[in-house]
Amino acid sequence: MRNIVLLLLLTISFSCSKDDSGSEETFLQRLDTVGFIENNTQYPSYFFFYDSSVFIKNPVYDDFLEEYDCQEISEGTNDTFLGESTVKIIENNSSTLKIESTIIGITAIVEFTIDSQGYNLTLVQETLGEKETYYYSRTDREYSKICDGTIFN
Repeated sequence: MRNIVLLLLLTISFSCSKDDSGSEETFLQRLDTVGFIENNTQYPSYFFFYDSSVFIKNPVYDDFLEEYDCQEISEGTNDTFLGESTVKIIENNSSTLKIESTIIGITAIVEFTIDSQGYNLTLVQETLGEKETYYYSRTDREYSKICDGTIFN
């Protein structure tokens, strides 16, 4: 009987002392409702992150229409200004969100990385073996005001 109690206590102590890294906030939890504006461009794009089924809202300026096209991205199939895309979250940890997006037969890997303070966002997009890097800063601008034209860039 004493061995059973000792075994039970040993099991409980190992369960309680194991690394709790699984409880760390994810990128989407950490940046829920936070927006970022592209640095040093006349008509910047934006990224707003959400810990929900629609996890990215992405206003992008349309030169032809001279207004922002506001896209909402979730896992699965999405309608975008380029056509129908399929999106999958590959990684979502405390500092990185990595997604795979396929549109018109072309697959891109997009990796968002946030600095430790949560103010500077780096986006690295790899498409057809080529990488492009973009830089964003935290913004107080609201998604709805960008998309309804209240705020222009």
